[in-house]
Amino acid sequence: MIRQAHKKYKDDLALLHFDAHADLRVDYLGQINSHASVIRRCGEFLGWRNIFQFGIRSGTKDEFEWGKAHTNFYPFEIVPSLVEALPKIDKRPIYITIDIDVLDPAYACGTGTPEPGGCSPGELIKALGILRNLNVIGMDVVEVSPIYDSSDRTPILAAKIVREGILSFLLDLKSWYSDFINIATQRTEPTLGIRYFISNI
Repeated sequence: MIRQAHKKYKDDLALLHFDAHADLRVDYLGQINSHASVIRRCGEFLGWRNIFQFGIRSGTKDEFEWGKAHTNFYPFEIVPSLVEALPKIDKRPIYITIDIDVLDPAYACGTGTPEPGGCSPGELIKALGILRNLNVIGMDVVEVSPIYDSSDRTPILAAKIVREGILSFLLDLKSWYSDFINIATQRTEPTLGIRYFISNI
């Protein structure tokens, strides 16, 4: 999806990468197209200065050095770092990729490589809110593995993040709300709770 977005938007495209891991390895166990090297591959066609990395707290020495030298590298913090980066991404087309392990495993343990010390769901949702009025053209949430979470918290949280993305970036809420009310008032089902939620977003 990122490659297709780049074909359309060229070097104007900014990639925002929220993750516990830098994913900047040249290869992992001999595989160049690995989950540990995906951002390294993206940089090869996007251009390194078009990549913004947030929440990174795990990686090799080489990855951290590469990130600091080549990408817009903001380890550990999410919200303050995103605010700092805003002048560089304002008015640009933005693609957001979220690895669920950017969250602390206390909230999202259902992933292949959980990493303690991550952000809270509230912080990540706040970050999406900060981006709400920018030109976000695409978003994904990856590395969700429900089999590792018997409580189902991780897939529920991933669905919540996707939902927040849809509400923030894909819907014209004013016109949608108007259409919703027009339809809802013609039905007999109760809609008060939904109306309250939409009107208070």
